Amino acid sequence: MKVIISEQQYKTLICEGVGDKIKSILSTNKEIGLEAIDEFKKQTNFDYRFLLSYAAGIGALFNPIWDFLRGEGFSGLNEVEVSLLLISAISVIYQKTKESSELRKLIDEKGLTDELNSSISFIERITKKLGNMIYALPGIVDTGTNILAYTFLLPIMSYLIPGLYTFDVSELIPSIVAGILLNKVTNFSGKYVSTLLKRLVNNMEKNDL
Repeated sequence: MKVIISEQQYKTLICEGVGDKIKSILSTNKEIGLEAIDEFKKQTNFDYRFLLSYAAGIGALFNPIWDFLRGEGFSGLNEVEVSLLLISAISVIYQKTKESSELRKLIDEKGLTDELNSSISFIERITKKLGNMIYALPGIVDTGTNILAYTFLLPIMSYLIPGLYTFDVSELIPSIVAGILLNKVTNFSGKYVSTLLKRLVNNMEKNDL
C-alpha cells in the first residue's frame, strides 16, 4: 500500500532526520575530543584542563586536520600523533605560556616539527574564518571569548547550508539546541545558542549561500 504524506509532513521528517544526525555528531565529536585530550595527557605533563570545555570543538577539528596533514604529505601519522599535534597546536596558539615553548621542544624531539607547524597554520586559518563569520553577525560581539568555544558549530553549519535549498532550516534550531544542551558541548546558554543559530541562518539566507 502506498502511503501519501503532505509536503509539511515530508519537511518535518527531513528536519527530524537532520536533527537526529546533528545530535549524534555532537555526541561523537565530544567523545573524539575527550579521547584526543586524554592522549595528550598521557604523552605530556602539561596542564590540559582548560581544553575540557572545548572537547566537542576539538573533536570537530580532529578528522579535518588529519585529512589536511595527509594532503600536506604527512600520510604516516596515527591517531595518537594526530591527537598530540592537534592539542599541541591549540595550546601553542591559545595559551602562549612557558609550557607552550616546552611543548614545542617535546614535538621537536618526536620529529614532528613540520607537522606541528602545518597543524598550527591549519587551526589558525579555520578559526580565523569562523571568527570572521561569527562576529560579523548582528548583535554577536567579540567579548574576548576563545574562538575555540565556537568550533563545535562547524559540523552543524555543514548541514544548515544544504538545508537552505530544501526546507526552512530555522525549524531545526530547537532540535539542535536540545542536542547541544543534552550533550553539554558548550558553556553557552541555550538562549544564546538559539539566537546565534537564528542569526547565522538569516545571514546565510541573506548572502544566498
